[in-house]
Amino acid sequence: MHPLTNDYVKKESRGTAVSFNSLAVVLGEIISIGVLFQFTKNLDFKIAFAIAGASILVQGVIAQILLKEPDMQKF
Repeated sequence: MHPLTNDYVKKESRGTAVSFNSLAVVLGEIISIGVLFQFTKNLDFKIAFAIAGASILVQGVIAQILLKEPDMQKF
């Protein structure tokens, strides 16, 4: 569980947040092992790390765009 879950998620829905976090970890493992490593196994290691880094960067930018800071005045 991410340590900021208690700060950003209401008590009633923390279990859901933890389950989504666990699901994301599993999906990340599937993507990294099943797709990314199979795609880059025959490439030079520098190119493979560049592709892995670029995919992490893209996912981070998408998360930054989609996620927003909660309105703490409602709590």
